[in-house]
Amino acid sequence: AIIEIFDLALKKTTSETGPFKYGDVVTFDFTVYNQGNIPATNISVQELTPCGFTYAGANPNWMIAGDTATYLIQDVLQGGDSSIISIDLMLQTCADSNAWKNTGEIIASQDDQGNDTTNDDIDSTADTESDNDGDMEDNATDNENGDEDDSDFEEIPLYDLALIKELVSSAPFEYGDTLHYQITVINQGNIPATNIYVKDHLPSGLAFDATLNLDWSDSAPMIITLIEEVVQPGLTSQVDVYLVLTQTLGTKDKFVNYAEISG
Repeated sequence: AIIEIFDLALKKTTSETGPFKYGDVVTFDFTVYNQGNIPATNISVQELTPCGFTYAGANPNWMIAGDTATYLIQDVLQGGDSSIISIDLMLQTCADSNAWKNTGEIIASQDDQGNDTTNDDIDSTADTESDNDGDMEDNATDNENGDEDDSDFEEIPLYDLALIKELVSSAPFEYGDTLHYQITVINQGNIPATNIYVKDHLPSGLAFDATLNLDWSDSAPMIITLIEEVVQPGLTSQVDVYLVLTQTLGTKDKFVNYAEISG
């Protein structure tokens, strides 16, 4: 006797490689496998799109509603067959964690006789919930470590550092005063960052004193420092610089300095 098994699996991938930047369009491929021996059809695949992406282009045959898109595979997949569908998403800024980690999942299906098989999968539960599929392992299709194989994620590595510079010292000021500036580097991406070079551009009204800035090197009108610690995604690192207010001729821009990340 032949034991009938209904078993679908999904793998989500992209063939594109970084480095990525905001505005890039990334194509994601969903491969649906029939691992059982019952023909499957009308397989509904759901794309859950986090805030780090927006839909790009027409994406034909996808039904899009908010942050969710659905595709119906109408081909009949015999046991051992697979089918690939694709969607185009554009990278955009987002402060949420896992902003560039998006998930695909099989949410419904039928056999080739039109019978609903949504609840018949031998090792997975087809539904619209992305948080009940176990501890997901990328590209796993054999339920490794309790990961339901009807869902899969793909995460785009994005390197995004930002910088804020603030004057800590309080006015009023006199020539000869030492002004304390604080520079905060923010990791807004999802990749740990280290060995971050920060440059500070000195106007003529601010003088550099190496004895006050042991972590900075002087190559005026630009000074530079290195943040060697590992800044994890969502975290910050701060450096301080002390500059001496100096009398000079000219307009107020002679007292405006700025910093930037240089590498």
